[in-house]
Amino acid sequence: MKASLKVRRFHVKVMSDPKSPDTWRPCTVPIFDGDAEIGSYERTNAFFAAETFEPFELSGAWYALYTRDHACTRVMSLPDCRDIGGEEPHPQGFRPYGYFVPRYRTFETSVGDGKVIRSWSFESEPEKYETGDNIDPWGRPLRVGPWQSLDIGFVAGSIRDENTDLRLETFDLSRAHEGVIIRTARFGNRLQLGGRLDEAVHLQKNDLIPLRATIREQHVWDVATGRLVDPDDL
Repeated sequence: MKASLKVRRFHVKVMSDPKSPDTWRPCTVPIFDGDAEIGSYERTNAFFAAETFEPFELSGAWYALYTRDHACTRVMSLPDCRDIGGEEPHPQGFRPYGYFVPRYRTFETSVGDGKVIRSWSFESEPEKYETGDNIDPWGRPLRVGPWQSLDIGFVAGSIRDENTDLRLETFDLSRAHEGVIIRTARFGNRLQLGGRLDEAVHLQKNDLIPLRATIREQHVWDVATGRLVDPDDL
């Protein structure tokens, strides 16, 4: 689950009701830095506008993944709200419905003899700690690092104009400052996610375990037979 807005600093305010005709009309999406409006961008409709604006921080600079026409993903620099690159619109482009660039802090615990154990805590879990010295449950000093963003982003979406399942793909954000993002389907092409994207992806990492993602999927089962139902048969 995502941490509070103060951890991401930037956000948009767009109210969308699928039953309202206004949701499907062109709209202006205002961008805020805290409570201050700093810019905006035009979008073909308001549906999923809030879910498809995701700020992230790399090397002390802020950016955002966003989409104008719901058919490609672009990169915006912040706080100047300037488009700096990304994917180009395509008839069979990937339609994003939500982005998630995880935020985390590192936790370092001294266990004696100069040895330090470091772990990564993602999103809302470390909000209870302030940056500085704390005490872990065993009474040992605990050093909590500053908030950081992964250089990997998650995107849920589907191929435009095709009746396909909701896919989970990833963006390599290591060159986002250049306006370059690389999308791959490293987890396969037919993941049926259950719930919001930030709730469906759980991350884990420490000194002994490389970065791993547990992805919660949503399956449909035949109650009488226990058979997993093919999505094409729904």
